Amino acid sequence: MAKFEWQTEEDIVWDELPPAPPEPPARRRHWWLLVGLAALLLAAGFVIYRQVQQRIETATQTVQADVLSSHNLMLRAASEQDEELFTSLLSGRDMQWVAGETALFKQAMLLDRAPFGLEAIPFTPQTAVDAATTPDEIPSDAARITLSPDLTEAEITIMQPYLSVNKTEGTV
Repeated sequence: MAKFEWQTEEDIVWDELPPAPPEPPARRRHWWLLVGLAALLLAAGFVIYRQVQQRIETATQTVQADVLSSHNLMLRAASEQDEELFTSLLSGRDMQWVAGETALFKQAMLLDRAPFGLEAIPFTPQTAVDAATTPDEIPSDAARITLSPDLTEAEITIMQPYLSVNKTEGTV
């Protein structure tokens, strides 16, 4: 017959439980690292914004200088009655406007308004731009340039002196 050895849980000698592993130290929140990272991102965003604004300003100044240069060239073409040069300066977007401006040019009424009792006084425009002149150096009352947001259209407004029929000088 088989010999059995009966054991109960009470009879078993248990080993002591191993000590619990020490709790890891509380993880410090590196909030200063997050603040530093946010500040770095903010600074980078500001630098990028400034560079974009500077490029936009440079492009705007370049377009304004081109518009003033074209305007002065148009005045020169009108004074020399150079129709080919004048026509090359006109935009082809609105053909009716081009036809109207060309008709005024051919009748020498681009600036001269004799039918209204006004005669244009020849003058050297203050809007003249040469290679050394920047748009900032041009007097603000010399020309007002309005650019479209996409820089594809420009409107220039100038003060043109006239002499009325009774020969009194004025500006219209």
